[in-house]
Amino acid sequence: MKRFALGLALVGIVALGTPATAVIGTIDAVPAATLLLPYFEVDLTSDQGVTTLFSINNASQSAAVAHVVVWSNTSVPIIDFDVYLTGYDVQTINMRDIVKYGILPRTADDPADPTDMISPQGPFSDDINYPGPSGPCIAPYNNPVLTGAYLDYIQKALLGLPVASPAAPGVLRCWGQPFGDQIARGYVTIDFVNECSLLMPDTPIYYDGVIGYQNILWGDYFYVEPGNNFATGETLVHIEAGDAQQFNQDDYSFYGRYQTPQWSGFDRREGLASSFATRFIEGGAFTGGTELIVWRDSRAKIVDRAPVAGRCDFYGVVFPLNEVEWMYFDEAEQAEEICTPDTPDPVISPPPPGSDDPACLPLEAGRYKLVDEREAPWDFGWIYLNLNLPPAAIGGDVLPAQAWVSVVMRAEGRYAVGYEAVQLDNVYSNWQNFQFTPLEGDGE
Repeated sequence: MKRFALGLALVGIVALGTPATAVIGTIDAVPAATLLLPYFEVDLTSDQGVTTLFSINNASQSAAVAHVVVWSNTSVPIIDFDVYLTGYDVQTINMRDIVKYGILPRTADDPADPTDMISPQGPFSDDINYPGPSGPCIAPYNNPVLTGAYLDYIQKALLGLPVASPAAPGVLRCWGQPFGDQIARGYVTIDFVNECSLLMPDTPIYYDGVIGYQNILWGDYFYVEPGNNFATGETLVHIEAGDAQQFNQDDYSFYGRYQTPQWSGFDRREGLASSFATRFIEGGAFTGGTELIVWRDSRAKIVDRAPVAGRCDFYGVVFPLNEVEWMYFDEAEQAEEICTPDTPDPVISPPPPGSDDPACLPLEAGRYKLVDEREAPWDFGWIYLNLNLPPAAIGGDVLPAQAWVSVVMRAEGRYAVGYEAVQLDNVYSNWQNFQFTPLEGDGE
């Protein structure tokens, strides 16, 4: 019996060496070349406040390096680092460790860790000398790695406060949009890479041999608030890489905006969806209501901004992002549109100064409660979201724009439910022939 059980276990391990695949352009939870944590929050004042945890898992026997980039809520890259994974490895990362305490995950490839004390090698796992510019791929270091002015820069950048970067210590800049509290916000990307590197994905050379195409990464994430007895989680967004022949000039790929020329498909990552459907509950047992976790692509390479009157609470030339359509339906099929004016043509994005058209999902990464401008007219129903970008000028064309939407429904202090919204489309291919079809009502 023991031999039979071991045989089954070995068959399972061998099966792990050939990860599941799916059709490019259909976002699903299979091993992928890029993982997206669509939004994170970290309370910098208390460890009882909100934090975000995520995992990086290696579905292959082969060793791998995952390149992690922390972005602000306006899509400016703030810090990047590499995580070495032995075969079938898993690394769990608490964003509080990085943002509040300056602690990075400590990993090392075989030459830098010959006794396997840092990155252990299991009985079925590879542990190698991973390619790098010179010397060990990831040299061991002592935590905390981020201290002093560098940690101050990271915290203020993710809070949306004016701060000088280590590269330009005398120049104050704005890297994100503030909320007037002490919660750091942003999102995270994790890429399989061919070699260790400190290049950012917004650098064109990143796509010239650094980024890799093996679909072997998978993971999940959690929002945890110990002080509020709250936690919810979901799988990370799994973004597969395809073959070179699957991506042509003008195909919409995940990192397309950062390439030269733009939308050239060098990253070979499938694009995400742009339209979604999800239920909402604003009553009954879910006393905390419904929140939307939203990541959006502004289609622009965002740079830091100079403070205005010493503050960062302004949007600049790209933000706030507008949306094409947000429609509420109740359980009797009544419909009400919000966030877009009752005109025959879509609004422009961003809204003109002084516009009475509210931008309900203005940033590239955010958590939004269904209150104020976004408030549902009913307690129960569903939402249709078209997050493509309205034209940049009156009379222009609607611009396809990838996004991701997850939903959290809370019962304060008791329990919560979190899940992904339903994807209604995908912007991966033929987006240059994009046709926008709004929902059409009968006017009654």
